[in-house]
Amino acid sequence: MQIADAEVWPGKSCIISLASAFLLFSILSFAQATPTAATKASRGYYDPLPHDTGTAGLKQELRKLQNTGRLMMVVAHPDDEDGGLLTLESRGKGVQTLLLTLTRGEGGQNKTG
Repeated sequence: MQIADAEVWPGKSCIISLASAFLLFSILSFAQATPTAATKASRGYYDPLPHDTGTAGLKQELRKLQNTGRLMMVVAHPDDEDGGLLTLESRGKGVQTLLLTLTRGEGGQNKTG
């Protein structure tokens, strides 16, 4: 009976060894790819804010779908921005907001002195 199996599958042992090697390689590469606790702690900066996840986040996304408004605020200096207004329009009403700050860089004083 073994002779008949060998005639049907001449490279059976080779196929089994290749499949085993592939399976072992897959398991080891997956084990290296999973983040550890130290990696998770260091990536905390990129995690979404609590009010952007869960039920509150879903409510926020649904609010954005109901509104197609856009607000662009142009200011001449970074201190002139009104973050409260941008937050109210974005989070409270679902409006897409954009802040554009136009400065002359670190040019010093203006022409009048």
